[in-house]
Amino acid sequence: MELQLSPQEQDYLSRAVNRYLRELETEIAHTDAREFREELKNEFQMFDMLREKLGANHKAPASAEF
Repeated sequence: MELQLSPQEQDYLSRAVNRYLRELETEIAHTDAREFREELKNEFQMFDMLREKLGANHKAPASAEF
């Protein structure tokens, strides 16, 4: 599947993904339940790959290491 986005749409989506990655990073840091934490880490990785595919012009969260 190919998705055609205008530059403005790509920018908006990139910012939304980066915002969500920062929120996930915080959630992972505050989660004690091991299984749920692993699910969040997997979700983080998936959204990080999506950010890369979007060619995000915005920086990713500072630390992707958990």
